[in-house]
This record gives sequence, structure tokens and C-alpha cells, in this order.
Amino acid sequence: MRLPSLISFALLLSASVYAANCPNGGLNNVHYNSTAAAIWAATPIQNTSRTGRTLRLLEPADGILIHGAGQDPFFYTFSTYTGYMANPNDGGPMVPPLLSMTYMGVKGLNQSTPGQTAPDFVTLANALGCYGSPNSGVMIIPQLGLSMTDDDGSGTVPPYDKEVAEGLYDFGISQLVNGLKTLNGWPVFMRIGYEMNGKWNNYTNTTFIAAWQRIHAAVKAEPILAKSVAFVWDYSCDEPDRPWSDFWMNDTYIDWYGVNIFSNHSAPGDTQCVRPFLDFARQQGFPVIFAETTPRYIGSSIAAGSWEEWYQPMFDLIADYDDVVKAWCYIDWNWNQPQWLWNDARIEIPGAVGPEYRSKWAALDTNIVHAMPMNAVLRALGVQ
Repeated sequence: MRLPSLISFALLLSASVYAANCPNGGLNNVHYNSTAAAIWAATPIQNTSRTGRTLRLLEPADGILIHGAGQDPFFYTFSTYTGYMANPNDGGPMVPPLLSMTYMGVKGLNQSTPGQTAPDFVTLANALGCYGSPNSGVMIIPQLGLSMTDDDGSGTVPPYDKEVAEGLYDFGISQLVNGLKTLNGWPVFMRIGYEMNGKWNNYTNTTFIAAWQRIHAAVKAEPILAKSVAFVWDYSCDEPDRPWSDFWMNDTYIDWYGVNIFSNHSAPGDTQCVRPFLDFARQQGFPVIFAETTPRYIGSSIAAGSWEEWYQPMFDLIADYDDVVKAWCYIDWNWNQPQWLWNDARIEIPGAVGPEYRSKWAALDTNIVHAMPMNAVLRALGVQ
């Protein structure tokens, strides 16, 4: 299929604020692999997997991995990671991430001004505009987490998925739809109620499903969004007492599965939840995005053995499920802050795994869908 009106969104981005107000200079921070981009631009589109199933919306072929990172509203940590992964001066691969993680809440959208684009989408358009224009730059795709809770981390704040399901947030949903429409067909991966089973979110399975279906109906009713917004059903292995089966719904409402990779129950080497979830996705015929990943409590220090404990098992996991795992978003963040104390996961700092990490990406070579010009990205995702 072909995404319509992409040039019109490029024109919108051309009006956005550039280098002076963009993290690390925006466009100047991104150096992509032109050889890989040329290969992608000339690659025939594949519509089926190795087993013959039809590929899902925005799903690349088997063995291909979409590269992503985050997470912040204006792509600040994304820009630091991108600068490191795309540095042409240190001999490593130029592999800037394609997906950038960002977050919104239905309640915030519900409180925006009628007749105006919601502020969250203005921020998103400006951030995307730092990386692309009609004539230059690369395509960056939002990986959007849409919440239905005011979660403060305590697990005691009631969510509002029931109210969403009952129609009390229909204005917020309309602002979501209108905001997505301002992107004019730009691809989006959207995780409604991400970490749906987490006790910190407190979603009730029946109201969560009803709220999801209400949002899904509104978005998919717009032809331009039906072809560009992929719905990601995102599960957390950190809550093993609430299985994914509790939140299952008719698969016509889902385009991708998602699972987040941290530590303990959700570690890349876990065989009790992570691998069974991937087996389930394979059985059901869905691609999986590792939507949030970070070496929690482990950090990125080579001296602390982080490569052997977290990063190598992650690459091994992806290799074992290369027909299932089609996207990976890394949180390049210093978690040594009072609310987390999870250690520093930045790969670019001295003594971290950065060089080995980039070397591993180099081994993947043209099996990566990274930030590239629009025509190469869309072809890699099977939409042009």
C-alpha cells in the first residue's frame, strides 16, 4: 500500500524551528548510511513472511529490525544517542535510529483548546521537523505511548480507561485523531495504554479493551490513518500475575504486539515470560516491537559486566526470533535519579558499552531499518 500526502507533511515540517532550537542541532546531528539507503530504495517490497503469512501494517520482512530510541517529549536523549550512533568520524556504522519514543495522555488531549491542534502534537511536529524537510534530512517515525492514567508510580492512582470507554473523553479522542491527521499520512506506531497489565497502571481488562476499541474505531475511520497508524498491544512481563490472556481482544484491533525489556521478569534472558510471549506472537502471526528497553539496575558499564548480562542476551534474543521481533527501542538514559536509581544506561559515556554496541549494529548492516530519506524508509516498511 502507499501512504498518501507525505509531501504535504514535509512542507509542514519545513515551517518548523530548525537547528538553533533543535537538540544537538537536529539535522546536523544525523549522518545516515547512504549505501544502505540506496539498497533499501531499490529493494522490491515483500508482502509475506517466510511462512507465507501476510505482513502486518508497517512490518518489514523477516530478519529485518527497525532501530529506535528515546524517550522524551522533544527528543533530547534521542538526539544524544543519535549523534553517537551516527558519528561518521569514529569508524563505526552510521546507524541513526528511525523510531523516536514520545508520550501523550488522553486526558491531556481532552483538555486542549477546541478548534486548535493539541499542544502535544505541535511539540511532536516541531521535534520531527528538526530531522527532516522537503529536500533534505531523514525520516523519523514517532513511537507514541498513549496513556489512560495519571500514574505516579505508586499504583494507587485510579486510571480513567472506564471513562474513555464510556465516551467521557471523546473530545480527547477527536483531538488525537485530528493531531494524527495533521501528520498527513506519516507513519506512527501507537501503544494505547502501554504496559496494559501493569499494576502501576491499574487498568481493568474489560474497560481497557472497550477503551482501546473506541479509540481504534475513531482512528481507523479516517482513511489516511487506517493506512499509517499501527496499533501496538503492549505487555509487561514485570507483572507476571496478570497474564496477556486477560487483555486479549479480537486481533482485528491489533497490528503489532509489544513487550518491554528491563530486568528480572522482563530481562532479555528470561524464559518464563519474554520468550513465551514471543512464542505466542509467532503462533498468532504478529510482529513484536521491544517498545521500551533499558538495562535496569545493570547499567551500561563494561567493567560491571553489562554486556554479558544484558546486551548480548538482547541481541541473541532478537536473532532467535528474527521472524517475530521487528523493532527495538532503546532508552539511552541516566536512571541514577531519586525516583528510579536504576543505574546509568547511556551507551555513549566513557567506560560504557558504546563501541561494542555500535560494532554489533555494524554486523547487522543492511538488515537494519534506520533513519534514512523518506523513499528508503517507506520501501523498507512495505508502504511504497
